[in-house]
This record gives sequence, structure tokens and C-alpha cells, in this order.
Amino acid sequence: CRLGELRSALEEIVGRELSPASFVPREDGETALEFSAKRKFSVCFGAARSAADGNFELCGDRVCRAERPDGYFYAVICDGMGTGYDASLASGKCGIFLRRMLTAGMSAETALTMLNEILRADSDECSVSLDLLRIDLLSGEASLYKSGAAPTYLRRGGKVFPIDAPGVPIGILSEPELTRSDFTIRAGDL
Repeated sequence: CRLGELRSALEEIVGRELSPASFVPREDGETALEFSAKRKFSVCFGAARSAADGNFELCGDRVCRAERPDGYFYAVICDGMGTGYDASLASGKCGIFLRRMLTAGMSAETALTMLNEILRADSDECSVSLDLLRIDLLSGEASLYKSGAAPTYLRRGGKVFPIDAPGVPIGILSEPELTRSDFTIRAGDL
């Protein structure tokens, strides 16, 4: 069959739009025919922080992002409880840890459970409220994990929808108190 017919058949089987075929040389000297899933979505990311006393070096807020080659995008907001050095250190550790673990392919649930243990193991550590957003850029399926954070808002089509989850910050309880909200994103969502 022709490449276009093959691609159409594969798209029907996997339920995703595929890129045009590419030929990739393999180590054994053979050539492989490869199709990749096309992303339905892209993300524009921006963030701002506000330090209570204007000292951003000791600000307890951290915002970071991670993107994986398999089409997952993550946005993380960490807020170290308290002020000053301890809050800044705790949120910074959380942001770095989550970005590295998620980029390496760890699931959000496992990364958050490990982070909870790390925060609890250090007696000097602060607790941290957090939001972790995971978006599958291939399908548009999204999950928002919350632990002790203020409400999150989704703006869609001129309307604003709150996503709230009561709970305590991560690092306090032996098992993290996480709330997961699942939804499907649409073009233009904020």
C-alpha cells in the first residue's frame, strides 16, 4: 500500500493523527519507517512572583515547567510556608526535584509521594503548598494535583471556573493529602 494509506490505517488503529512518514537508519544497517503522533496542543507559559518585602532571593514562591518528549507538559507552583530563607529553600527544592523527576518520566503521583517523604525527613524543612498541572499535549487530557494551595482558576471562553481542594500542604502528613482534578483542555484555555 502507499504511505498515505498506511498512515491513515495506523491513525485509525491508534486513534491519533500521525506525522508524515520518516525513514530512520538503525544501528544494524537497516532502515525503519517511523510515524509520530502529532500534538494537538502547544503551551504558552508565563509566571510572575511577588515577594512580601520585595526580596526575591528569599521569596517562598517558585514556578517551574517541564516538558517531556512523549508529549507531556507540566507546570508547578510551589509556595514554601512561612517567609524568608526557610520558605525559599523549601520551595526551591520542591521545584527542582519535581522538574527533574517529571522530566525523567516519573509519574506525578510517585514524584509527589517521594517529595512528601523528603520534606518530612528533614526536621528543619518547611511544608509546601503546591499545584502541579499535567497536560497530555497529544490528547488534551489534563490533571491538576493540589496540596494545601489556594484555589486555581480555569478561564475558558470568557468564563472563569474555580478548582479548589481543601487540604494541608505537602510535607506535614505521613501520606500526602493530594486532590486530583481531571479535565480536557480546549484551545484558548488559560
